[in-house]
This record gives sequence, structure tokens and C-alpha cells, in this order.
Amino acid sequence: MTAPPAPPRERTIWEGYPSWLEHAILFLFMGAAALRALLALRTAQWMVAILYIVAMGVFFTIAAAFHYGAYYQITSLHVRVLNGLSKRCGRDIPIDQILTVDVRSELFNRWLGVGALVLTCAEGTGDPIVLKGVPDPDRVKRQLDAVI
Repeated sequence: MTAPPAPPRERTIWEGYPSWLEHAILFLFMGAAALRALLALRTAQWMVAILYIVAMGVFFTIAAAFHYGAYYQITSLHVRVLNGLSKRCGRDIPIDQILTVDVRSELFNRWLGVGALVLTCAEGTGDPIVLKGVPDPDRVKRQLDAVI
């Protein structure tokens, strides 16, 4: 009697939070608010300066919520979308259920080397899964295509 085959070993292809660069527009707004706050401080407009500093905090909070809101884990056996703070599994898609992987990125994000992976799954598994803010998405797509 032969022993049953060993289960395939799961290796990590890519994992991480969405890139901060995905939300670069918020950092542009923060920069504009910082310039305006400095101008207000220079002209002794204290209340205006405080409002712009508060606005900078709000923009940073929004960027942090987007950044830490999701955690992606792509392995040789699964694609997992986890809750960013608790790391609880939100979606767990077996790799054999994935039919296609596409890269989508806007012009600005393409310049920054960030994009989204759109995973189309087999029938009955719902809408495509979008992993936003993946750094160097073309490389991750090639690695994922090799496993699929």
C-alpha cells in the first residue's frame, strides 16, 4: 500500500497592505493644505492655520483608513482578502477557482508603479475580486498566472 500524496505546499507569492501611493491624491491635498497653513501662520491668521492643520489630519486619517482597511495574501493555493486590522478572513478564493487575472491602473498610478489586480472567478462565485494598491501589479500578475 502506498502512502497518500503529500498536500501541496503553500508558498506566498505576495502579501501586504494596499500601497500608500494608491492614495497619492490625498497627499497632494495635504501638501496644499500645509502650504496654505504656512501662509496663514506667516500672516498671523491663527484660526485659518488651525483649520488647515485639522484638514491635513483628516486627509491623513482617510488615507490611513484606506491603507489599513484591507490586507491581501496571494499564495500558490489561495487568494485571501483579510480585514486589515484584525486579519480576519473576508474572502478566501482557492487558486483553481480563478479564471483570469487582469491589471487595471489609472495613468497617475501607472506612473507610480501601483495598480489593481482584477480576478475573475469561476461561475457562481460572484463578482470579480479587485485587489487595489498592489505595487508592481504586472510582476504579481505574471507570478499569479504561472500558478494558475
